[in-house]
Amino acid sequence: MVKSCSMYSLPCATSRKLEGPKRTRLSCVYRMSPPPEVQLAEKWDRLAELTTKRLAYGLLAGGLTAVLLARGPGARTAITAFAAGTGCGSAWQQVSK
Repeated sequence: MVKSCSMYSLPCATSRKLEGPKRTRLSCVYRMSPPPEVQLAEKWDRLAELTTKRLAYGLLAGGLTAVLLARGPGARTAITAFAAGTGCGSAWQQVSK
């Protein structure tokens, strides 16, 4: 027997047998996905969190690398910007999966 959830019309599993003759318990497990607005909000929240963390890690790693390897301010800025962009890009890629 298959029911459908009244809110989102998703199928749900029912009728699990218990011990003893003719004993059944209807346990309906609804697997409803949240509305698209909630999914989008969760995705943006996750993106903001990951981007902040990975941007900071990229800036830190890029800044240290730039100080050790580059002499001029232009080269240091380029190395740091590349590392920060790599951090932001990896966060975007992780969230878009």
